[in-house]
Amino acid sequence: KAKQPIASEAITIPKSAVMWTGERSVVYIKNTTSNGVNFVLRDVTLGPSLGNGFIVKEGLQEGDEIAVNGTFSIDAAAQLAGKPSMMNPEGGPAMTGHNHGGMKMGDDKGTGGSDHSEMDMGDPGLENKTDHSDMNQRMTATATFKNQLKQVLSAYLELKDALVNDNAAKSNAAAKKVLSALEHVDMKQLTDKKAHGHWMTISKEISNSANSISKISDIKAQRDHFKHLSAHLSKGVKLFGVDQKIYEQFCPMADNNKGAYWLSTTKEIKNPYFGEAMLTCGEITDEM
Repeated sequence: KAKQPIASEAITIPKSAVMWTGERSVVYIKNTTSNGVNFVLRDVTLGPSLGNGFIVKEGLQEGDEIAVNGTFSIDAAAQLAGKPSMMNPEGGPAMTGHNHGGMKMGDDKGTGGSDHSEMDMGDPGLENKTDHSDMNQRMTATATFKNQLKQVLSAYLELKDALVNDNAAKSNAAAKKVLSALEHVDMKQLTDKKAHGHWMTISKEISNSANSISKISDIKAQRDHFKHLSAHLSKGVKLFGVDQKIYEQFCPMADNNKGAYWLSTTKEIKNPYFGEAMLTCGEITDEM
């Protein structure tokens, strides 16, 4: 097999340091001044991928110090301060509204463990704040119900992995597994009227989204429906629990830079909204 020669003086950086913005790739450079340490955005041109890293063709010099982890937190701070950032390369007025798909940046739960009481997740099925204002509170469910919900989650994770791997055909098949698992969830296990009503709403939306994914071959369209499915399944997991640690993860560039969430059983970021194109784009926003 042909191999591209790599010069010994080539500059390489970890993939986790790179933030993608379409044709541009950027990193944050450590800048030490008399006032302390800060990070400055810099465009780079990438060469070949090397496993967990990239060769840098242009933009960095040997000895430059870059942020390897926490780059999205650095970028969010830059946006808030009105400095040049990935989402706003020219900089501008400091942001005072909300970001991250509806998350209020002033909320001290912003990136560490939001309960989404201030989020609508961009999802029409959860917009009725009056009817669903208590959908953030844990409700009692039997072990049988939790296990059945866990099977839905298991099928969902197969769907998520298929999207991570840019495989539309496997997404179709996994979405059908979600529908099958959903049919086996016994709502009679929820004896509380309010809990029963919440699950009816959530399960209907999950079913609609999974059904759509199972019937279309365009992966971009599949990902659009996956956003809605993830939002509702996340609500279900938070309401009833599945006796398993779940990480809620977020990509600010998904859904045309509105941001979108997904669920994972591992801390490692593998982005289902962009797949290989931006595999590590994202951050953990909650642990359940």
